[in-house]
Amino acid sequence: MNILLPGLEMDASYAVQVRPSGSNDDWSPIFSFTTVIDTQPPPKPSTPILSNGLGTIIVEWDGDDSAGNTMFDVAPDITAMEVHISDTTDFAPVAGTLAGSIIRIGNQGGKLIVGDLPDGSSLPYETQMFVRFVARDVTGLYSLPSDQASSVVHRVSGLDIEDGTIGPDKVSFDLGGIKTTSSPTPPPVAPDVTPNNTGDLWVNTSAGAAGATLNRWDGSNWILVPWASGALGPGSVGADQLAAGAITAGSAVIGTGAIQSAQIGTAQIARANIADAAVDDAKIANLSAGKITTGTMTAQIILGGSIVTGTTGARVTLDSTGLKAYNSSNTQTVALSSSDGSALITGTYRSALSGQRIEIVPGNPHQLNFYDTNSALAGQIRNNGVGVMSIFGSGAAQFAVANRYVRMWNPDVGDIQLNTDILGFYMTSYSGPIKLDSPVTATGNVTIASGYTLYTNRIQAVDTGYLRLEPSINVVSQITYSQTTTASPNVLVGSNGVLARSTSSARYKVNIDRETWANTTPVESIKKLTPTTYWDKADSERLANELDTYGPLEEFDSNYDAPRQLLGLIAEDVNELGLTDLVVYTPDGEPDGVMYDRVAVALLPWLRELDDRLSQIESQLTTTK
Repeated sequence: MNILLPGLEMDASYAVQVRPSGSNDDWSPIFSFTTVIDTQPPPKPSTPILSNGLGTIIVEWDGDDSAGNTMFDVAPDITAMEVHISDTTDFAPVAGTLAGSIIRIGNQGGKLIVGDLPDGSSLPYETQMFVRFVARDVTGLYSLPSDQASSVVHRVSGLDIEDGTIGPDKVSFDLGGIKTTSSPTPPPVAPDVTPNNTGDLWVNTSAGAAGATLNRWDGSNWILVPWASGALGPGSVGADQLAAGAITAGSAVIGTGAIQSAQIGTAQIARANIADAAVDDAKIANLSAGKITTGTMTAQIILGGSIVTGTTGARVTLDSTGLKAYNSSNTQTVALSSSDGSALITGTYRSALSGQRIEIVPGNPHQLNFYDTNSALAGQIRNNGVGVMSIFGSGAAQFAVANRYVRMWNPDVGDIQLNTDILGFYMTSYSGPIKLDSPVTATGNVTIASGYTLYTNRIQAVDTGYLRLEPSINVVSQITYSQTTTASPNVLVGSNGVLARSTSSARYKVNIDRETWANTTPVESIKKLTPTTYWDKADSERLANELDTYGPLEEFDSNYDAPRQLLGLIAEDVNELGLTDLVVYTPDGEPDGVMYDRVAVALLPWLRELDDRLSQIESQLTTTK
């Protein structure tokens, strides 16, 4: 069973004990709790239900929230439903719009009759009024405003009064000295008629209602009184009451302001009744209208919230934020901001219709086109939408900038790229040399494809940079060959093709061990190293190719050394002897070379052993003597 304890303060501690009603049993143990602080505002209320009374608006709340739930089920702490009213649509409820509240009685909705505005003035007639709810709970938290409802307060008309409802006992008026006769003879016309008094009025209806005249007794004579606006009821003068030509400008007897819009029946004055140029600027006051339909409007200044050519579809709007244009699908295509001058144009932009001009063309790819004075396309910058910006000249040559490379190419000649993806410089489909007249500093790779030549004064490889060649390309450096030295060789070509300086300093070595090799390597294996003579396979194949192509040669190609018999060791033989420290291996572990400079080092333990044996023999010979 649940028990609701209303009226408790927030963030307060309470203790509760219970026992059955009417029982003398012991009370339950004390249950202590602390109320929480309400931070959850009520939900958004449902839309007000409006109806009209006499000069009032009846506002009804059905007790639900905007989602159709019973408000007191989802927010039981609601104390009141505030009613806000305004003549402005979509108004924001504030203290100045509060007309009253529907106080909570039970768990139902309620009604509020609104007859006055929040400032105390009466509701205006024939004006659309808007009403919104705001829910308030016990902690003073407020909900979001409800959706608005609207109503118009109308004046009481004949349709609102049932026939016979107003009788003589309900009307109080005094005819005073108003006299009416149906003959042209002024009153008094009989002995029983009250004598005339100054200020009495005489309505002469002898000429019928249309020709009735109003006269005033000045004490001695009846003076004709012109009909004024106050004497004419709204719509009382119509076409039936005016004879043709009865009112002319020259013979007008109507007082200034006597005839206003309320005195003219609907459609009683047509265009045919107004002389040409009879209505000029002086006859027209300020014009206020909710709608004006016209062909051509001429004005020096037009002030307005917005000017639109339509409410949907293809249209243009002009308001305080700027100029906007929309296509037939209601998608905005143009936006000119009045605040910062920024511009959005989704279609093609042209600086001129013809001749020398610039065009921005959206699409895939986006293009910036340049035209010469003859309207011929002279150049183009294109964004291919994949991180590539291309620049085209008037011919076929192109220049492209991407997030990983810069590319220059001519479809008829070739392709040059600076590529940061592989940190390199390379070219393809080109039948001539690349000539770099100035030094090139590269932090990446410089790649020359097969069949091409690179001419340069100098190429510097910085940090981890490389001069990288295709597998079938040779490195030829005549200047390197010309620079001679008597020092030991110190260049190594690694299995990855990298050229490195060979060193012997301890600074470049780790795990230095001076004992293992000398004590464990069998001298017999070193003694089995077999010197071998052979011919270089690459030199021999090049020679064979030259002979197949050109026949017998008078001299060998100067780019290569002439084949000759060489002396050396076989890497596989050294490996089989277990002398792996003297073998160079491929990445796959196959014997590939012999470290000839290490062979002499490997002989040192054997030489030391021979030296020791020689010393012993010499010592023995000396002792024997």
